[in-house]
Amino acid sequence: MTDVQTAERLREQLATCRRTKGFNQYPLQVRQEAVRYARSRRSQGVRPSAIAVELGVAITTADAWSRLEQDPPQAIRARRPARTPSTELSLVPVVVRPESPRRVLSRLEVEFGDGTRLQATGVSPEDLVHAIEVLRRAT
Repeated sequence: MTDVQTAERLREQLATCRRTKGFNQYPLQVRQEAVRYARSRRSQGVRPSAIAVELGVAITTADAWSRLEQDPPQAIRARRPARTPSTELSLVPVVVRPESPRRVLSRLEVEFGDGTRLQATGVSPEDLVHAIEVLRRAT
């Protein structure tokens, strides 16, 4: 099977997994094959951006897969610390006082107690205040 045929087959399998199971929920066998493919293409001098297009995944995913020295799950477990999911979220009061009404925050990062992170770009202070008010009413 050629690289093009392998890439097309893997791209379809990965897309099917995303539609049915969500992102980052690839079955071990599919992920192992994708990692082997990405490593092989990387060794041929192909850039992660091209591998990402071939597989239909994010550049960061293609880059990570192409750099793994062994097949998952050992490599993935070695790189990612295990997190225990938290069922409780506590809201922390936040006061936003914009310097001017037209100011837009370039980047907003929030880290929750369980290690979950929320990142947003292009958020105006007014939008942030509105989101906080909606969240307060929902609890």
